[in-house]
Amino acid sequence: MNVKVASEKELAKFKQLIQEDLNKHELTSPTSVALEEPPATVAEAPKMDTSPPPPEEEVSIWGIPLLSDERSDVILLKFLGARDFNVKEAFTMLNSIVAWRKESRHELAEQSNNNG
Repeated sequence: MNVKVASEKELAKFKQLIQEDLNKHELTSPTSVALEEPPATVAEAPKMDTSPPPPEEEVSIWGIPLLSDERSDVILLKFLGARDFNVKEAFTMLNSIVAWRKESRHELAEQSNNNG
């Protein structure tokens, strides 16, 4: 199989996985990376949230939206290449970086507010 065809196939899978997590609002949530143990009893099971979902969050890296910009393919291919085109490993890496960038941004904003 041609490398370009293989990478395009993996890129499509990667984008689909990102879109699914964006739809569920889980991309930047640490729980979307970690596998959780199922509750032992029904009493321990979390209650279902019946409130409407929050508006879809725009997730971007280096100012480029992950799915709504044609330039994002280059970024996503870098993540895939860093993990030998293993979509799940690349997604885990992407999710960690997005969460870290979001957390760091909040910390920087707090520092600015405390200093100013």
